[in-house]
Amino acid sequence: MDLEKTYPDGDEVWHCPTCGRRMIVKWEPFQKTILECGDEYASHSGSKGGLQINSVQVSQSDESNLRSTDVWLNGLEGVDFDGL
Repeated sequence: MDLEKTYPDGDEVWHCPTCGRRMIVKWEPFQKTILECGDEYASHSGSKGGLQINSVQVSQSDESNLRSTDVWLNGLEGVDFDGL
């Protein structure tokens, strides 16, 4: 995503040159308004202030990571999520 314009109130217009998605982003409080959908399934990234994300690498976890997640999930037994 490319930062196309910043308004005096801080709102920013971001644009994807590949798929055509355009959106307005307000950071405080966070709010996103889609102006043009573009490809809703495309992976988008952008940068501002020196931070840049180019790609994400996904790999398979070993079982020790999965077991620690299971322990955390077991701690949620008995929680009434429907009543929240």
